[in-house]
Amino acid sequence: MKLTVSSVAKCVAIYTTMAASMVISASAIADEELNKLSKEAQDPLAKIISMPIFFNQYTDIADSGKDNNAILIQPVVPFSFGSDEWYGIARAIIPIDDFEIPDESGVGDTTLDIVFATNVRPGLRAGFGPIFQIPTHSNSALGKDSWGAGLSGGLVLTEGRWVIGGLATQVWDVNGDNAAEDINTFTFQPIVNYDFGEKGGWIFTSTPLIVADFTKDDDKWDVPIGGGFSHMSRIGKMPVSWGPQVYKHVKGAADWEFRFMVRAILPGF
Repeated sequence: MKLTVSSVAKCVAIYTTMAASMVISASAIADEELNKLSKEAQDPLAKIISMPIFFNQYTDIADSGKDNNAILIQPVVPFSFGSDEWYGIARAIIPIDDFEIPDESGVGDTTLDIVFATNVRPGLRAGFGPIFQIPTHSNSALGKDSWGAGLSGGLVLTEGRWVIGGLATQVWDVNGDNAAEDINTFTFQPIVNYDFGEKGGWIFTSTPLIVADFTKDDDKWDVPIGGGFSHMSRIGKMPVSWGPQVYKHVKGAADWEFRFMVRAILPGF
């Protein structure tokens, strides 16, 4: 769809309704544990078990007036392996797609990222490791038959109310039979978060996903710019962070991206 007043109002209404339902269901941030978890949840290299789910809408694909929607399920599980200084983080991304271009719905390809991380100094974490792309798509329009493998790395600084850093990945195909199955994808996700303070529990967040597909001759880059807000609450006894984000794609097929995130923090580790 074209970005019009009515379309913006529709998206705002959807996200406002979702946020309101979360507020009604959850108690406001009120204890020291939630304050600490709120800070840790902003760091993708933190040693916490979590289950983020992203609801993404991409508007006006290739100036067609049609939208693509995706639910991204991203379980994150840290693990230890006998080192006092290093620890591991396993992170999967499982996409459930509902596309108007192409007109297909189903499961896309799964990404599995295994990072070995360490505390470089207080407040500064670094990590690197292998990443794999697994052909789990339910039909050929939603993924590639090739397996992919590559490298990932990240650096995150927590300083006062700021959390700043970035995550980068590079994946190539390992068994592509033809050019259509080639994989040569680079991603970079900058991280800029600002905590407004313990009493409010609100955080400004900007985590756009920049993608370059080097198998394409033209239009290789997808570059969104924007941000949003998140809040840490409880549903029952479970800490949950949630919030909306909006991004303008200055390069790429989509015009705008509307994102709503819900992240459950699970006990363990």
